[in-house]
Amino acid sequence: GVASAMCFGGVLVIGRAATDRDGPDAVFFSSSLIVAVATLPPALFFWEIPVAAAFWGLLALVVAGSAMRSYADIRAYAIGDAGFLAPFNYLRLITVGVAGYVMFDETIDGATGVGGAIIIAATLYIAIRESQLRREARARAAAGAVAQTPRAGPKAEPPAGPVTGPGSGPPQAP
Repeated sequence: GVASAMCFGGVLVIGRAATDRDGPDAVFFSSSLIVAVATLPPALFFWEIPVAAAFWGLLALVVAGSAMRSYADIRAYAIGDAGFLAPFNYLRLITVGVAGYVMFDETIDGATGVGGAIIIAATLYIAIRESQLRREARARAAAGAVAQTPRAGPKAEPPAGPVTGPGSGPPQAP
């Protein structure tokens, strides 16, 4: 749990830096390749080729959906604030829990429920606190900008009486 969260946080930091340097397409391709290479050996050891044609369709749907979600995550973190986006990633915890219950009749044990509640509460706290800090920083910046703006004094009145100087008299004949 904690190690997984730390790894996820590390991936976000590294992914953001790599996206800034190499672009989201390169990060998507390289991360997909790394995951494929890393998971292939255990998959080959445990893999059983499915017989049902419907399973292949579901598998293709899962692969396509996972690829789209991964690409969307990479694009979102490339242009968005991680403090804002991170709480949405934790919706996966809830979604996977519900999917596990509906599809496989899995139930969540007490420790998993408590751990999930702690993760969700901590994430919500961080998101709310970061939002408050950003608002305060914007307010301070706006207050500083107002304080630095030179104040305009009273408008200068045009001088009273005749103006003297070159070109101020009646036109001269050539």
